[in-house]
Amino acid sequence: MNRKQVAYVLGRNAPGIFEIALWMRGFEKLSTATCSATSRSPSPARHYHGDQDEILGPRPRTARPQRDDDLEADDLASQNRCLVNPELYRKLIKPRHTKLFAFIRKHAQVPVKIFYHSCGAIAEILPDLIESGIDILNPVQVSATGMDTRELKRRFGKDLTF
Repeated sequence: MNRKQVAYVLGRNAPGIFEIALWMRGFEKLSTATCSATSRSPSPARHYHGDQDEILGPRPRTARPQRDDDLEADDLASQNRCLVNPELYRKLIKPRHTKLFAFIRKHAQVPVKIFYHSCGAIAEILPDLIESGIDILNPVQVSATGMDTRELKRRFGKDLTF
């Protein structure tokens, strides 16, 4: 099943790069491959979807031509920490997020805000997500480690809508 088929089945945008990789490979295999990725690996990022064109494939422009946001989703964290070491996130997933968000903006018919969904304790990688291009974060899972709303607003409020 490709991204467009998943989107059709769910009735919304498809799960993100990390979740698709989890679904396709399973948590244990993906975690093992991620942790063993080294600079000598031919392409450690291939575990996060070998076919970038599948992720960035053409999106229908007629469904909501005037919509000014695009919902992207990846649950990148658990209640206590990121599911991927932040350094590995920066190396393997962030470049794909950056490319995906830029693609969305380039091909939107109107100026678009990236509405990003991730549950869990993602405070450590919020600067990376902002650099990649997200504008809105929902939900803010306040019960997760480091997700105090006042502190998040103080640190990231000028760059991010919660």
